[in-house]
Amino acid sequence: DEVNQWTHFCDVWEFSSISARWARLDKDEDPTPMTRRRGHTSAYWQNGKKIVIFGGTDGGVGSQGLLSDVWIFALESRSWSQAVIDADREAPKARRGATGWVDGNLFFLFGGYISDGAEYFDHRTWVLDLVLGTWSIQAYGEIEIASSPARQLTDSRFVLEVALSATALVGRELFFFGGCIPQRSFN
Repeated sequence: DEVNQWTHFCDVWEFSSISARWARLDKDEDPTPMTRRRGHTSAYWQNGKKIVIFGGTDGGVGSQGLLSDVWIFALESRSWSQAVIDADREAPKARRGATGWVDGNLFFLFGGYISDGAEYFDHRTWVLDLVLGTWSIQAYGEIEIASSPARQLTDSRFVLEVALSATALVGRELFFFGGCIPQRSFN
């Protein structure tokens, strides 16, 4: 059974660079623990002194157990709460391996592995307003990329289809590191 080959966790740990020690932050008695998972993305929300978690999987490989939920870990109270999302608006499909970052009160979600009958990587950038609880698709216009990991849509337009990458927001610049792409030719 592929599902039972994996051990998933939902605990939160902090590393002190001063003492070089790890300490568990979340409470064992928390009545609303986040679902155990792997392959999720997280980002620090400075305005709320919280950590935002999106998606991942609580299953095995492939499309088993893909998640699309959003959880918030409050650093001061050391507790979990599930984000309240407007159910009347379009939202990203369940996925694992996406990357996310927070800018102000906006949580950005990019890429990831999706399966809804067919398996694919998402090239769209989703934006969650963390205060209003509403998702939207961010339109940045055409992306000009000369080579992999981009997939050419037309003669001049490319899209990124990436999973399992990492991002770092430094000031107003976003840095994108590594990841994987679907197996295909770029000719």
